[in-house]
Amino acid sequence: MVASGLLHTELHCAASRHPDHLDLAAVGVVLDTLTLIDLTRGDLRTAAALPGRLRSNGAVHLPVALRVGVDEISPYDSELGSAASASGLAVVRPA
Repeated sequence: MVASGLLHTELHCAASRHPDHLDLAAVGVVLDTLTLIDLTRGDLRTAAALPGRLRSNGAVHLPVALRVGVDEISPYDSELGSAASASGLAVVRPA
């Protein structure tokens, strides 16, 4: 499994904001199971040009997924799921 390097920041910030619900050690465990892909300037430009009402953080993940050639994406954001589907990716909703 791969993820944009932005996920590192997102998870650490979430753990800092919600320490009673998200343990920082658990963040490390999750991140250790993933291959984090560095963002490129092209990813950021592509994210800015995506149609729809995407949030900036979510929008960054889609160009990275497309660049590395994944077949499916698992977003929590429904707008990102719609954009991913429109880009030809299978969308797997997290449980």
